[in-house]
Amino acid sequence: MIYGMLLAAIAFIIVALIQLGIDSNLDALIYDAKAGQYICNPANYGACLHGAWLVIPFFIITCAEIMFSISGLNLVYEEVGKRMTSSAAALWLLMTALGNLIAAALAPAYTTMGAAKFYFLTAGIIVGALVFYSALSTRYIYRKDRYHHPKNAVTSMVS
Repeated sequence: MIYGMLLAAIAFIIVALIQLGIDSNLDALIYDAKAGQYICNPANYGACLHGAWLVIPFFIITCAEIMFSISGLNLVYEEVGKRMTSSAAALWLLMTALGNLIAAALAPAYTTMGAAKFYFLTAGIIVGALVFYSALSTRYIYRKDRYHHPKNAVTSMVS
C-alpha cells in the first residue's frame, strides 16, 4: 500500500509539473469563445504542450491504484475473520466515500489557488497520509504473528 501511495503522489507531482509548463506558456493559447475554453494557437502550435503528456501520470496513477487497492483489500481480508469479510468490505467502501467527500470539499481550492498548486497540495496530502500510515504499519502485528510475538508471550511460573 505504501508503494501505491508513493506512486500516486509522484503522479500528482508530474501532473503539477505539466500544468506549470502549460501555465508558463500562456502566449501559445487563444480563447475560443465558441468552445468556451483556451485552445492552442494555430499560428504557434509548436509552443503548446501536447495532451499526450498526461498518459504518463495516468499510467502511474493506475499502477498506484492497483498497488493500493489490491494490497489493501488483501490485508483486510487476511486480517479479519471469515464472518467479518463483508463488514470489512463495507468499511473499505465507506472510507472510499469519505475520501470522495474530502475531495469534493477541496474542489473549490482548484479555482482559488490554481491547478498546479492544487496538484501539489494533493500530492502533499497523499505524502502526509503515507507518513501517517507508515508510522501505524510499523507497529502493527499481523494476525498470524500475534501469538508468537514477544509482547504477547505468556511466561509460565515455576513453583
